[in-house]
Amino acid sequence: MKKIAYNFSLWLLERLQERSTWLGVISFFVATGLTIAPDLKEAIVTAGVALVGVVSIITKDLHKKNLDTQEAKKTKITNNNIDS
Repeated sequence: MKKIAYNFSLWLLERLQERSTWLGVISFFVATGLTIAPDLKEAIVTAGVALVGVVSIITKDLHKKNLDTQEAKKTKITNNNIDS
């Protein structure tokens, strides 16, 4: 059970480092906010677009080289955990 929790934690931390995760979370909350408070539609959309812009500015783009490096690290971590 600990191994499952550990692997899930690693997966979650990896996802939180990805731009697409943050953009998806923002989009989800914007859509949810529009449903909850339709009268604030313009303010919610404006805030969502602003947040997407901030995330796009402060996060690095992953290039093929970075993806290969991350995959190699992930494989190494997984193999070390299996051996333990």
